[in-house]
Amino acid sequence: MRDPLHTIFLAVVLFTVGIVSAGCDNTVDKPIVQFPAPAADFPNAVGSRWTYSVYYLPKKQYDTLTVTIYGDTMLADGRRASIWRYAWSSDADTEYVTNRGDTVKGYFNDSAGYELADEYVYPLVPGKRWADGIPGDTSLVVNTGTYSVPAGNFSQAVRIDRQFPKQRDALWLSTWVAPSVGIIAWKKYHFDFGPFEQVGSEEYQLLRYTPAP
Repeated sequence: MRDPLHTIFLAVVLFTVGIVSAGCDNTVDKPIVQFPAPAADFPNAVGSRWTYSVYYLPKKQYDTLTVTIYGDTMLADGRRASIWRYAWSSDADTEYVTNRGDTVKGYFNDSAGYELADEYVYPLVPGKRWADGIPGDTSLVVNTGTYSVPAGNFSQAVRIDRQFPKQRDALWLSTWVAPSVGIIAWKKYHFDFGPFEQVGSEEYQLLRYTPAP
């Protein structure tokens, strides 16, 4: 699926996107927060709902994304997962999320089976790093602090940067997670290598969150 890039390509991506994302970050550093286990911190209950604003570049288009947990199921290995539905104005997708021990994992299901899409390993403390399944696909907890989105100011937001290189391009993802709310924002940058350039980005910001009943 995703092949690792040559080291020099990855170094260029890290350097370039690091500059871009640093310039866009509105996180104000706070003392390190030791978050509890994900079961108490990362919402994964049926009935939870998040609504995000979406902005696409270079198209300069706006959209809305609604994420709803509407049920649960059993994965092939016997783990129980919540079913998350992602609904844009003209598209939809489904993710299966497990929350066990110190780790939250999200999977997409296609013809090849369940593919790891997201992973969060608690506690989320600055400097913590983990691998997400394939060579070169890594996540790093950058900082904790106040992060502002239309839904409000979140004083204990955690920024996580993820890089996942592919054969001819690469993606960089910055995600902000807030205690008891979950993901409040993320920014995705897409880079191409023929020639090397940023070819697009997506920005999501939380508009409102409705916890499970």
